[in-house]
This record gives sequence, C-alpha cells and structure tokens, in this order.
Amino acid sequence: MNGRESTPRAPSGGNEPSREQWCERLSLAPSEPALLAVCAEYLAGIGPALASLPRQCLPQSLETPSQLSQYALQLVRHTLDARACGPLEHELAHFFAAANSRMAQLLRERERRPELVRLFTAASLQVAREIDERRG
Repeated sequence: MNGRESTPRAPSGGNEPSREQWCERLSLAPSEPALLAVCAEYLAGIGPALASLPRQCLPQSLETPSQLSQYALQLVRHTLDARACGPLEHELAHFFAAANSRMAQLLRERERRPELVRLFTAASLQVAREIDERRG
C-alpha cells in the first residue's frame, strides 16, 4: 500500500479532494472558524479509519487555534518518534502542520495580535525543524 491509497478523503459523492486540494482549501480559508471547519471536514472524511490510529494520534477537540496547534505538534512528534508509523499518521501530520501554518497567517492578518502569531509561528517552525531532522 502506498501513501496515495491512504490519503484521507472527505465524503463528497465521488468528487473526493486530493491532498493538494485539501491544502488549497486550507490556504483559502478566510478565517479561523472557517479553517477549523475545514479541519473538521477533513477528519470526518477519514471516518472509521480513525479508529485504527494509535491513542496519541486520535483527534482531539479542535475548537480553538491553540487546540489545532497542539494537535499538529502532537502528530508530527509521533511520526518522528514512532518506528512503525503508518501512512495515515503521516498524512494527518502533513495536513495539520499545514493547517497550523495557515492559522498563524490568519492570526497575523486578521487579529494583529503579535503574541498569538509568535506562538503559532514558533510551533510551525518547531514542526518544520522536526520534519527536517527526520529527513536528515
């Protein structure tokens, strides 16, 4: 099984978004609530496959930017630490790292609250560093 076969899809009557389309939806989300809604739809599209995830990768409540950031970091750390990490965990880590990065942009653009931008930018940079270390 390759990573493409396990790419999460939202239920959409046959017109299932690809990984690139999900990332595009993240980048087009106009607000924090809209971004969180995209994340919820993404998870809903995975459906029963979520039950096969390790406990530390199970979705949490994603109602706030902080919860999103924590979940993204948790997923990436798991994929870096786990020896037998499956394609679904990698897909989730990729998606939620991208969602976390977009949230940082939205917070900077919409709210102009420097303390939140620093928080999410730092988390996004940490995720990127951990991914680079894993590849290196």
